[in-house]
Amino acid sequence: MKKLLRARIAPLVLTASFAFMPLSLVSDALSPLASDNFAGKRWKAEYRTPLSDGEISFQWLGTAGFRVQKGDTVILIDPYLTRVPLHELFIAPLRPNERLIREKIPRADFIFVTDSHFDHFMDVPAIALRTGAKVVGSTTTAKLLRIHGVSERQIVEARGGETLRAGPFTVRVARARHGTILVVKPFLYDVDARSRPPLYVWEYGNLQNLCFHFESGGYRFFATSGVEIDERDAKGFESDLAMVNVTVFEPGSAGRMAALTKPKVIMPTHYDNYFNPLENGVVPFPFATIGVIGELERSAPGAQVVTLDFFQEYRATCEQR
Repeated sequence: MKKLLRARIAPLVLTASFAFMPLSLVSDALSPLASDNFAGKRWKAEYRTPLSDGEISFQWLGTAGFRVQKGDTVILIDPYLTRVPLHELFIAPLRPNERLIREKIPRADFIFVTDSHFDHFMDVPAIALRTGAKVVGSTTTAKLLRIHGVSERQIVEARGGETLRAGPFTVRVARARHGTILVVKPFLYDVDARSRPPLYVWEYGNLQNLCFHFESGGYRFFATSGVEIDERDAKGFESDLAMVNVTVFEPGSAGRMAALTKPKVIMPTHYDNYFNPLENGVVPFPFATIGVIGELERSAPGAQVVTLDFFQEYRATCEQR
C-alpha cells in the first residue's frame, strides 16, 4: 500500500515542486532575461597538448556531472547525460540513453554519487556495468546499484566521515543535506529494494546527500549537490576548486558552500535546464539562479567564478604543499 501511495502521489509532488520552472520551450526564451550571466564567466583557454603528469583535467557533463582525470585515472561525479524531457518524466519508466553514454564516456575508474535522485544517478548503473568502475555513494545509492545488478565488488557504501583512495586521489566524505524546492522535499525517502529496472522517477529515492573532498599532489577540489554540510565531517575542507550547486532553492546555500571551502576557483553546477538535450547547449533555468554569482563572489572574496560549456575542459596544475 505504501508503495502504491508513493507511485500515485509522488508524481504530483514533484510536478508541484517544479511549478516554478517554465516548460522547456518557455525557459529557453526566458533564460537570458531571468538568470545570471553564466556565459560571461565562460572559461576561455583551449588546450592543444596532452595532459601532463602534474595536471588535472575537469570537464562539465551538465547538471551536477563532471569528468575528472589525472594521469590514467578517470573519475566521474554525478554523470547524467540522458536528460529526460520534462513532459516525459512521469509517464513511463526512465531509460538511459546508452548510445550517448558510450559515446561521451568510453571509460571510467571511479564514480562518486552525491545524490541518488534520477538527475544524478540514473546513468550510473549503465556506466558501471560497462566499465567496471567502482561507485561510491550513500545507502540509497548502494541499494539502487544492487537493483540494477552492479557487482558488490564495485559498490562502496559511504555514510560520511570516511577517507578513501581513488587512484592518485585521497577522498574525504561528508554528509550533506538536500535542499527543498519551494516548500517541498522531493523524494527524500528510502529505496524499495523490490523495485526492478527500468525505474519510474519516484523510485529514485534519496535519504542522504554526500559531498566529497579530493586531494592529489597538493591540489584540492570539492564536489556536492547539497545545500548544507555536516561540519563534523567537513573540517579542513578548504579547496582550490569547488563545484557548487547554485540553483537557489534555499537562499544563501551556495554562498555557505563557498565560505566553508574558501576556494580559489568556483564552478557553478546544476543551473542548466537538464530537461533540454545536450545539443541545445547550456540554457540556465530562469528565475532559479538570479544573483547567485554575486553571492559566490561575496562569500569567497578573491575567488574566480568559472563556467564551462558541456564537455569543455579546464585544467589545474598540482603544486606540492
